[in-house]
Amino acid sequence: AASTAVGAVRLLRVLRTTMSPSDSIVLGLDAVAADPAPAVPDDDHDAAAARHLQALGLINATVGGGFDLSRFEYRTTFDTENIRVETHLVARRAIDVTLPGVCDVRFRKGESIRTSVSCRFDRNRVTAMMAGVGLALREWTEDSDRRFVVALSSPAV
Repeated sequence: AASTAVGAVRLLRVLRTTMSPSDSIVLGLDAVAADPAPAVPDDDHDAAAARHLQALGLINATVGGGFDLSRFEYRTTFDTENIRVETHLVARRAIDVTLPGVCDVRFRKGESIRTSVSCRFDRNRVTAMMAGVGLALREWTEDSDRRFVVALSSPAV
């Protein structure tokens, strides 16, 4: 599967084609932390798990799906190659789910549904992405905890 960074570059390329030399792009980004996959406090983990499991509940309510939420566990992983946090709902055991009028789905034990992706960026990565589409990074501002970044870019001269 293509990484979300590839999609980001595609989007930047499209934006670049619409820009005049005086235009700028302001991006808000998650920064790569010193510890890229920090431990999540139990309360936060439980709340996040409930939100992600509720997505299956919404599918059940919308199309009459047969997801048994108790048969899935919430798991986060850090993908070091793509520098991103992924969240998954993992089947605790084999399960067959019917989505009436849509399809039937079979999950093997340990098989997962990826429910979200959160990419992390550092200055070198953003600079390279921008340069690859004809943009130049002009400013890089991090918050005091170095968790978030605002990056300002404009067409390269």
